[in-house]
Amino acid sequence: MNSWKGFKSLRFLDPHWMAVIILTCSALLYHAPHLLKKQVYYSGDIIHQHFPNLIFARQSLSEGKIPLWNPYQFSGFPFLADPGSQMLYPPAWILLLIEPQRVLMGYIILHYILAGIFMYSLLCHLGINRWPAIAASIAFMFSGFLLLNTSDWPPFCTYAWIPLVMLMASRSAKRPTLKSGCAFGLSLAIQLLSGNAQLWLGTLYFSAIFWVVQWIYHRRTSCKESLYQLAQVAIGIMVGLSITAVQVIPSWELAQQSIRREGLSYDISSLYSLAPVRLFSILIPQLWEPATWPEVVKVGDGRLGYIGVSAVTLAVLAIILLPHKKEVHFFAISAIGFIALSVGRYGFLYLLVYKFLPGFHLFRAPVRYLSFFVFCACILVGFALEFLEKPNWPKVYMQRLTVGALALLLIMTLGPFAAGQPYKWGSIRLPILWWGLLMVLLVAKYLQFLSTRGFGLLVLVLIFVELFVFGSQAHLPVASADILRFEPLQPIAEYLKKEADYFRVYWPNNLRVEDKGVAYEAWALSTMIYGISNVEGYNQLKLYNYDLFWRTLPFTRALELLNVKYAILSSPLDALATEQMVFSDNGLFVYKLSTHLPRAYVVAHWSHSSISEMLSILSNASFDPAKEVLLEAIPTNLNSASGLDFEGKVQFLSYEPESLEFLVSLSQPGILVVNEPFYPGWKCKVDGQETQILRANVIFRAVALKKGIHRVQMFFSPGSVKLGSAVSLLGIIGALVLLLIPSHQGDCLIS
Repeated sequence: MNSWKGFKSLRFLDPHWMAVIILTCSALLYHAPHLLKKQVYYSGDIIHQHFPNLIFARQSLSEGKIPLWNPYQFSGFPFLADPGSQMLYPPAWILLLIEPQRVLMGYIILHYILAGIFMYSLLCHLGINRWPAIAASIAFMFSGFLLLNTSDWPPFCTYAWIPLVMLMASRSAKRPTLKSGCAFGLSLAIQLLSGNAQLWLGTLYFSAIFWVVQWIYHRRTSCKESLYQLAQVAIGIMVGLSITAVQVIPSWELAQQSIRREGLSYDISSLYSLAPVRLFSILIPQLWEPATWPEVVKVGDGRLGYIGVSAVTLAVLAIILLPHKKEVHFFAISAIGFIALSVGRYGFLYLLVYKFLPGFHLFRAPVRYLSFFVFCACILVGFALEFLEKPNWPKVYMQRLTVGALALLLIMTLGPFAAGQPYKWGSIRLPILWWGLLMVLLVAKYLQFLSTRGFGLLVLVLIFVELFVFGSQAHLPVASADILRFEPLQPIAEYLKKEADYFRVYWPNNLRVEDKGVAYEAWALSTMIYGISNVEGYNQLKLYNYDLFWRTLPFTRALELLNVKYAILSSPLDALATEQMVFSDNGLFVYKLSTHLPRAYVVAHWSHSSISEMLSILSNASFDPAKEVLLEAIPTNLNSASGLDFEGKVQFLSYEPESLEFLVSLSQPGILVVNEPFYPGWKCKVDGQETQILRANVIFRAVALKKGIHRVQMFFSPGSVKLGSAVSLLGIIGALVLLLIPSHQGDCLIS
């Protein structure tokens, strides 16, 4: 008997640990159908971007190298600087350490669990009891936003950290010290490393407003002491955030070179705005079929804001039943504000933040701000259930509850007609069922047929079942993990890798293949898996000049300059109609192009031109890039050779992603042209002496060489990474000092 008492006193039976177990088991149960069948989510960016990135990163790390440069997309592209690579995001390291096919579903489920645990911690911090907190956390972790972004990892992962950031903001506001500020900054740092700057920026602004509101409410100090507290928190936040410098500084450098360097126009930024009529999807997710790609750009997807009819009803009841509670006011107003943001171009609020709040002009897809609506609504669910757990509700509250619930029923009933979808009457049957079940539970609780614990447990089950049904109806594509081996592409990859020459391929983003009955698109990044360099790619930070090069030059001229020897197509392309097909397999066809420039070569003639002039000259069919190169800067101490009896030869000594070495022999002074992207951080040594790299033919590198034999080395050593690493190291040391020393000492560090 004594041993049983001792067992009951173990820490894992603490109510909070029980909540963690419940949330973890819920995530496993939610995904059980796929886990039991050993299936994985494979669609969207998982197969288009994330999985190829993982394979490349794992290969580099296995060779003892940190992948700074990716030579396999866009002819070469920064890898670590791309926040979407998640190279520095701690949870993603399990994918780098273990074969991704084996742990991919675990990585996804982990973020469901993190979302639930963080939300539960925040709700408890706000004074909400266990069962209401668990129920609200269930709504948050299985929301439409998390489910429908499963294949797009940056927003999927960033979403899970929103509650933790808000929790740290609240703690810091209630006890403003260096240590609490540092914890706040660290939570923001980890969220930033998860890869989606848009949701991170929204979290930053939202948590800052929340901090100010909380701080004003709890402030008990004089003006001088308040300024001192603000200074401490600000320094702590900066120390915490500084650990991201190794990611942020290279990413900022990349952004300045990318198509987003000057921001987005309002028309582009407001793409993927949520059409107001689609707000009905928050209550009736089946009112419309999932939008096709062209349609979703115009009307968005309201299902991203889905947390279940029962949860929405409870959120509305929180506003009705708790009109005097400050937290309810804050989150209710915030929820409405985020809905106004999500409608983007269909409202006025998004235009205001686009114009006046720094950072918003860099992003599109206003519909993503439904993630914060979901967050606020789930907080309100917790407050509503906290109130409803009380015994003996006053009659006036029951009247308010009835009015609010009937109003929602009326909205659902008239929804199909208001949305112009009256023939979708059947789509409201399930929402009305969930609403009815919640009403039964509320009446049973009011009449005291249910205990407080029984009511909380049944509401939790109702919310879970409703969201589970929604998830099963969403029909996210799943398949056996073997699909991530890309077996249909292997014959073509093997054919191409037989070629000993250095060359690139043109492999666009629309090639369709089939693997064991599963059809998918093999996008450009698929070539990364096999170490084949592609001139195409998939990234929102595509280099500006590279994009300009593609958009301006004739297609075949661009392929010639980019060292493209083969084009892989799934359907005929008029521009390549005269080229020879040399191989085919699984519905894909390989064409060998008749002309292409080498990866590196030398020319005797050069001319000085601006970028716009280069584009005009290169577009002219009479210009021969094999004999002359266009340079943005004038090479010092080198005159253009006569070209008579000019002989030049380039021999590759080594070719690695971040280092190239050539042996170049010239009978006269000339220019070594290397068909690799010109990008900050690439350096060159000629015979051991550092030499300037020149921009050539809009996007390539060139080195001016004198007569003779030269050993030329190019290596990627970006100063942004070095500076970022140094700042991050100092940030880690500073954060450890602030977090590990006793609180009273930490509070005095700047006194």
